[in-house]
Amino acid sequence: MNQLTQSELVDALATFTDAQIAGELLRRAEARAHEKAKAVALEILRDMPEVLEPTFTVNKLAALADKHSLNCLALFDAYQELTDGLFPVRGGADNA
Repeated sequence: MNQLTQSELVDALATFTDAQIAGELLRRAEARAHEKAKAVALEILRDMPEVLEPTFTVNKLAALADKHSLNCLALFDAYQELTDGLFPVRGGADNA
């Protein structure tokens, strides 16, 4: 990461609109929230050996997300990371 002086930072930021800066700050905040939720989801999934079975479905993942008030996308990302993509997330009885 580059270290800028205050005047260099002001000049660099002047090339962006307020909306662009706000959008980037929001995107970064959402990314941090997603990573935090994903870390919580990984802890939950690691305590559940049944998630490593090929019959574990997206419906069960969605129910877990609801039970623990987690974002489904964060839980699905955690599942993919935990299983290393071995069992792709699919819906309903597709995994049976």
